[in-house]
Amino acid sequence: MSDTPIYFHLATLTAPKTSLNAQGGIVYAILKDEASTEVFLTLLENQGGSGYFGREIIPIANIEACLNGADLKQTIPAKRFLKAFKASRSVNNGGFISACLRDQGLLKPAPESPQQHVIGDDWAVWKAKMLETQSDEVFVSPDAEKPAKPEPASSKASEKKEKKAGKGKKEVAAPASTEGDGNADPA
Repeated sequence: MSDTPIYFHLATLTAPKTSLNAQGGIVYAILKDEASTEVFLTLLENQGGSGYFGREIIPIANIEACLNGADLKQTIPAKRFLKAFKASRSVNNGGFISACLRDQGLLKPAPESPQQHVIGDDWAVWKAKMLETQSDEVFVSPDAEKPAKPEPASSKASEKKEKKAGKGKKEVAAPASTEGDGNADPA
């Protein structure tokens, strides 16, 4: 018996990037769990750019939690959504997930600053609609066998020390998500 969660595929879409100079789009999938109790988003591809991003399957509840304590009458920066990702720390995650939320109408461009966001449609209504959507297509993540796990911060430093000391290479499993070197390709 497998402990791997089962996700049903509801849609694969391409969201336009939100940065004024960005080209291409963000391909993402909308999923739901087997019991139809939660909706998920996962980023699949950065079209027209080289910016890295996390490929985690993110519960909408994690994205909503990023708005806790925010003044929803003010603009919402994309970086507010970075904490929705538990394993990936790419700086692009917030912008890319914001583009997906805009594509679904959950966020809208702020009138005075198109790169900033304001709350759009009713999230509860959208979520209910997604949970009612029928699907028997099981989503298979390319990373399903290798769940993303955060790497301890100290392991990179100790790896460098070992190399300098001539103790040989330390093999580290590649994370399931793709992360960048900090070079941003904002959405």
